[in-house]
Amino acid sequence: MNLDDSVWDDSDEVFNEASELDREWQRRHDQFHTIGYRDGLFAGKEAAAQEGFNIGFKQSVLHGYRWGLVRGVTSALSNLPDRLKEKLVEAKEKRVEFQGLYESVQPLSTIDALRLFNDDIKAKEALEQSEHVEVTSSNIAESKEKTSYGSLGSYIEENQGHGTNPPQEQPDEPLPRTYSQLLRTNNPTKTSWPELVGVTAEEAEKKIKEEMAGADIKVVPQGSFVTFDYRYQRVRLFVDESNKIVEIPRIG
Repeated sequence: MNLDDSVWDDSDEVFNEASELDREWQRRHDQFHTIGYRDGLFAGKEAAAQEGFNIGFKQSVLHGYRWGLVRGVTSALSNLPDRLKEKLVEAKEKRVEFQGLYESVQPLSTIDALRLFNDDIKAKEALEQSEHVEVTSSNIAESKEKTSYGSLGSYIEENQGHGTNPPQEQPDEPLPRTYSQLLRTNNPTKTSWPELVGVTAEEAEKKIKEEMAGADIKVVPQGSFVTFDYRYQRVRLFVDESNKIVEIPRIG
């Protein structure tokens, strides 16, 4: 082997190493490009999902609140004793209308309400797209009637149309104004025991169980965070450091 042959051999080796580095670089480039594409796709999906959530929330939150109000008002009024119904809604026709609305609303499930809400959105979009078409006032009224009839909005409008007149005379007993007050109206048991303030938790439990068999009694340190619970038989005893009763706020 002469000197020229060794030079050519070195050149081939350098060329092969350079080609291998190029292939490795291209492979890594493609790999990172794929990873970046995938990450970008996920980020885009997440951003689009968040944007869709924001739009959907803005469109539905007020309707959902009103729908819950319709169900709550009609359900509460329907389950009140007749004498309280008469005090809250003096006109018999209004009471009949409320009962009819209650019977129409209660069979609807959450899925049914979502379907009605979707129909309302589609009808509204179709109405907005056709605004450029010249129509008469009678056609507008007919279009609005078709949009509202049988939809979620019609139940809300019907509930808002049933105004309740306040009683002219002061009733013998206060009327329930909140959900928790309504529960306590239907529950004849006591809501607090002021005479037990200052006694030990054990003595208070014994006294309460004598009056309420099977009561679910929880001893809670004063100042602790507690969640609302509207079960009739739940009693919380707030105690101080010496385990003496500070407050028994209510049942629920």
